[in-house]
Amino acid sequence: MAVHDEIVALCTEMDAAGERITYDAILARRGGGSRRDIAKGVRAWRKARIVDAIDGMHEV
Repeated sequence: MAVHDEIVALCTEMDAAGERITYDAILARRGGGSRRDIAKGVRAWRKARIVDAIDGMHEV
C-alpha cells in the first residue's frame, strides 16, 4: 500500500473513531512520516469525503 493510501485509510479510521485529524495525531499513530506525505493524504481524504457527500445528495 502506498503511503498516500495508508494515510487516507488512517484518516478514515480516525474519523470513524471520532478523533481529530491533525498532523501530530497522524504522526503519532504512524510513528513517522513526512509533513508533505501526510498533507497529501489528508487532502485526498477530504476530497473523497466531499465527493461521497455530493454523490449522497443525488440519491433519494
